[in-house]
Amino acid sequence: MTSDLEYESELLPDSVVVPTGFETDLASIPRIFTPLVPIDGLHRAPAIVHDWLCRNPITSKKITDKVFLEAMKVCKVRRWRRWAMYCAVRAASPWRKV
Repeated sequence: MTSDLEYESELLPDSVVVPTGFETDLASIPRIFTPLVPIDGLHRAPAIVHDWLCRNPITSKKITDKVFLEAMKVCKVRRWRRWAMYCAVRAASPWRKV
């Protein structure tokens, strides 16, 4: 990241600030699914926020994943795509307990 990314969620008491220099893999999407869900797109910022929250847990995995869903809606990701991505992170994203 070349600049800070700030996201204010209705699900968290404080805004999330992803600092400059944070390394993200964006959306970890298996290559076979990239024609349907590209690695980069409108979900870029939500994916970065989600990566940050997964690596720096301030809340539960469930809330972190809901923040991802909420952010994708704010960023106007198509409904079917955001639900597909949300279900994928609910099932498979890495997690460290708070």
